[in-house]
Parts: sequence; C-alpha cells; structure tokens
Amino acid sequence: MSDKQKRALIITVLFAAVLIFIWGNSMLDRESSTALSRAVSRILRPVLEFFTGSADDIILRKLAHFAEFGGLGCVLAIIMLLRGRLGIGVAANYLFCGLLAALIDETVQLYTGRGSQVQDIWLDFAGVLAGFGAALLIGILVKRRRKK
Repeated sequence: MSDKQKRALIITVLFAAVLIFIWGNSMLDRESSTALSRAVSRILRPVLEFFTGSADDIILRKLAHFAEFGGLGCVLAIIMLLRGRLGIGVAANYLFCGLLAALIDETVQLYTGRGSQVQDIWLDFAGVLAGFGAALLIGILVKRRRKK
C-alpha cells in the first residue's frame, strides 16, 4: 500500500468516525442526551465561564454543535487537500456534504423524541464552514512553506 493510499484510508476512517460520533449523539433519546450534556458541561463550564463570565446549558449545547461540525469541516478540507483538487466548485461540493450531514443530523433527531431545529442546521453548517476554512488555510500555508 502506497503512502497516498494509507493517507486516504486514514482520512476516510476519520471521516466515518466523525459522522458516527455526530449521528450517534443525535440518536440518543432526550434523557440520555441531557445526561451526556450535563457531564460535558461540568468539565467545560469553568473554562467557558473564565472567558465569557457565564455559561448556561443552551450555550454549551450550541457550542457542541458548532465544534463537532467544525471537526467535520476540517476533515472535509483535509480530504480536498489530499486529493489535490482545489477550486470553488470542488470546495462547494465538499461544503454541500457538510450541509447534508447537518440536515441528516437534525432529521435523525425527529425520530428520537428530541425534535429538530432549523437554527441548529445553520449552526452546524457554520461549524463546517469554520472548520473547513481553518483547515484549508492551514493546509495552503503549510504547502507554501514547504515550497520555500
């Protein structure tokens, strides 16, 4: 197996793992989701309060949406960079995959008794955009640095 094939396999597994994590969280019923949120909240609340002065559960849940989809956006950008095909049209296709993942995520929640919110789709996609943009920028900077 070549190095390129190994990288492709690793990033494919990472992509699948991120989707499983995201959609796995969405498959939790309301009680399980709330319990998980409270456990994570106990860890993150002091950090968030240090930076913002306050942190309620709603903010933490929305940050979780943004962060997990930010991770997805990073993985999508890495896939695009590894494939070596850059451009607006190519990037739009990857970003559409992120939007589709957000739509599926909220649709899954319709069947878990938690409901779905359009604002969460927008927030998820904003996370995809942020993660994609950050990873793409870092990737391009690293590539330029290597050329020098």
